[in-house]
Amino acid sequence: MIAYLKLLRLYYSGPLACGIGVICYFLSPQFAAQNTLLIAKAILSLWLVLGGAYILNDICDSESDKINSPKRPLACGSANRTKAAQACIALFFSGIIVSFFCNKTFSLILIAVAIGLIFYDIYSKRLSIFKNILAALLTTSLYPLSFAIAGNHIYQSTQIILAYPLWLFLITLSYQILKDIRDIKGDSLHAATTRAFFHSENRLLISARALNILASLIVLLPGYLLETIYWISACAAVVLAVLVLFVKWPTAIILTYSQVIIITIGSFVAVLLA
Repeated sequence: MIAYLKLLRLYYSGPLACGIGVICYFLSPQFAAQNTLLIAKAILSLWLVLGGAYILNDICDSESDKINSPKRPLACGSANRTKAAQACIALFFSGIIVSFFCNKTFSLILIAVAIGLIFYDIYSKRLSIFKNILAALLTTSLYPLSFAIAGNHIYQSTQIILAYPLWLFLITLSYQILKDIRDIKGDSLHAATTRAFFHSENRLLISARALNILASLIVLLPGYLLETIYWISACAAVVLAVLVLFVKWPTAIILTYSQVIIITIGSFVAVLLA
C-alpha cells in the first residue's frame, strides 16, 4: 500500500492541487469563502488527474528510474506494474468525472491538461529541452483552472493576474531544468536527449540560474499593490534566487522550490490582511 501511495507523489500532487484553492481565494476572497464546496471539488478532481499522471510517469520512466531513482516503487519492484496501470486509468477517469460537477469550462480545461500530462509522460524523453517547457506550461495551467472556477468574480488587477502565471512558468522551468541535471545519467539512455544542446550540466545550471533571477524580479512587479508581508516574501524570493547563483544543483532545487512556497504563503497572507 505504501509503495502505491509513493507513486502518487503526494508531496507534489497535494500542494499543486491545493494551489487552486489558494489562487481562487487570492482572486476573490468573498467568492472563495462562499463556494468552498465547489473549490474542494476542483481541488479533488485536479489531484486525481495529477495522481494518475505521476503513476503514468513512473510507468514510462521505470527503466531510466533504475539509474536515476532506484528506490522508486516500480524501479525497485515494490509495486506491480499492472496494478499501477489500473490505478492510473482509474484516477484519470475519476478526476474527469468529478470535474463535471464543477463547471463546463473547468472540465474542458482539465481534460486538456490531462491530455497534455499523458503526452508529456509518454514522449517527454524524446522532447529534449522542450519537455521542460511543456512541464512548466502544465503547471501554470493552475491559473486558467482557477480562473474557470472564480468566473466573473475576479477582483484583482490585470497586472497581478498576468505577473503570477508568468512567474510560475519561469520558476517551474528553472526547477525542471535543475531536475534534468540530477537525471542526466539515466536520461542518457535516450538518444534524443543526449543530442540536445542543453544536455550539459554546466549549460543547464546557467539556464536555471538565469530563470531563477528573472522569475524573482517578475514577482516584485505587483508588490506595490499588496501588503507589506508580500514585499517581505518577494524580497526573500530574490535572496533565494541570488543564492542559487552560488550553490550546486541539489541545493538549488531546494531553494527554487522554497521560492514557490514563500511567494504562495506571502500572497495568501497579504490577501487575508487586506
